[in-house]
Amino acid sequence: MPSPGTPSRFSPFTLFLWALVAIITLYLFAWPPLEGVMARKYWKEVPCYDPKTENRQFFFEFNGKRYISTRKSVWLVFHVAPFGATPGTSGFVDNATCYVRPDGAGKPATAVLAPIAGPTREQLMPRIAIMAMVLAAAGIMTWRARKMAVRPAEAPE
Repeated sequence: MPSPGTPSRFSPFTLFLWALVAIITLYLFAWPPLEGVMARKYWKEVPCYDPKTENRQFFFEFNGKRYISTRKSVWLVFHVAPFGATPGTSGFVDNATCYVRPDGAGKPATAVLAPIAGPTREQLMPRIAIMAMVLAAAGIMTWRARKMAVRPAEAPE
């Protein structure tokens, strides 16, 4: 037991806080490669058309319907649900392979063109910024918890 006036090494709050930081770190930096491996192994492999331009979208056919997706790698996490293509997009020749995870209704929940691709700077910078904010908040909260735990020993009467 620590002597009065000194903080304990790790309080339950501090342990919980840093375990949460570890989980967030794993989600931000380890989940995309893991999802890429799962996509190659468990998702449905379908031919698709990649225009190889900067418009960042590709076309694929799933269950007889044409779709457009903007998720070229697993590092993209926003706006990843494919949407139905307009009728004028049917004349493309498939030139790539993409991976599709269907939902329960037989529609694609998400599709990715390059599941094993590494992150680009644009994809990595928001994750680094989020991690910096999480670490700063956890550091401040730990400092405050330790500061509040240090109380001077009471004088005997």
